[in-house]
Amino acid sequence: MARTTTSEAIDQRPSLPVSRLNPHLTNVPPENFVVKYQTIVREGHEIIVGRVKVPTPEGHAFILRRYDTGAFSLTTMFKACFPGALDEEEKAECDWVKNNFDNSGANGGKTTNTIRLAGSWVVLEIAQQVAKDYGIISLIEALSEANPDPQQQYRKSQRSQAASEELNASRVSGSTSSQHSTGSTPAAKRTRTSEIKSSQSPSQAERSPLRSSTRAAAASSLSSTPSKSAEVKQSDSQIIVEVDAKKVDEVIDAEQRRIAAEKELMESKRLVEELKAKELEKKAALQAAAEAAAAEKQAHEGQVGSEDEEMKGEDQEEPIEQTKSGKRTIEEVESEETSIDEEKREEEEELEEGRRIATNSRALVPPPPGGAMQTFKQAAWGALVFGVGVGATSILPRFFF
Repeated sequence: MARTTTSEAIDQRPSLPVSRLNPHLTNVPPENFVVKYQTIVREGHEIIVGRVKVPTPEGHAFILRRYDTGAFSLTTMFKACFPGALDEEEKAECDWVKNNFDNSGANGGKTTNTIRLAGSWVVLEIAQQVAKDYGIISLIEALSEANPDPQQQYRKSQRSQAASEELNASRVSGSTSSQHSTGSTPAAKRTRTSEIKSSQSPSQAERSPLRSSTRAAAASSLSSTPSKSAEVKQSDSQIIVEVDAKKVDEVIDAEQRRIAAEKELMESKRLVEELKAKELEKKAALQAAAEAAAAEKQAHEGQVGSEDEEMKGEDQEEPIEQTKSGKRTIEEVESEETSIDEEKREEEEELEEGRRIATNSRALVPPPPGGAMQTFKQAAWGALVFGVGVGATSILPRFFF
């Protein structure tokens, strides 16, 4: 994404959670503007970190600056100003700064020899601009103006101290035993010398009044016969420094754990999405296979049905003569069938008429000459004979009885 200017980026900025603004920012005690330093050890590298304490409703928070790159922790700035903000709001603010401003090299990287620390880190110019919006410009100026003494050995937390001892042990193991024995004494001398110089330097004592006692305790722990009182006696200021150093480490570690948890959550979501995608692909493949099988079955049934229809049609139809072209139209076939039916009807009518003529013998005898007169004469003679017969039947019985 192309980098924009500050004025352009402000218009695109997500809204800040002003409802969760730290109410103690307007009443920061003067002693909180004093920058305190400590050394943290990460991946075999020692990094000097400066901090200022900011009071919050539930205690206090720290704003950090790493002095190997001069970068400021945007994460701690946001948490100190908006202690009750949600993780999503913090992420939106950090993403906005990351996408709109060039902070190359602020938190180290692959192209440099510096170590990346957890959280978002910004250069001085961006830190000052953001601090004006947060209302903590005075605290950022205090961090930007303070510079640690490169010759000073600053206090480490228990974790950083253990890591530093492991680092020194690994360095010493590579050298010969004679170099190890000769090199241990000058190291103690340098520690005691820095202690004397620190006690004699008013400017250093004024800038960091707790360092001389811290170094004295460290030097006494390195001596061959440490006194019991030096181990037991410890001022309240030393305890505060130790607790603060431990809390700074806890802040960085907590941020690292949060980032690791976010990465793990994103990885889990990615795996879930992949499983869902695979399940959808599987269902789609099964559905496509089922549809293909159904279509194939339907096509097969349609083909069988059409073949049955064709066979039925062939059984019902009579053989049709082929024309010269080898094809005959439906109209020609129908007209031929109609003519055949008419011929059959005519033949049946002729046969019926012949049967009627054969059964009536009178119709076959030609009429006698004379026509109707001859018929009348025959009828008269018949009537006369009938009358004589009747009369005879009525008279003859009288003669016998």
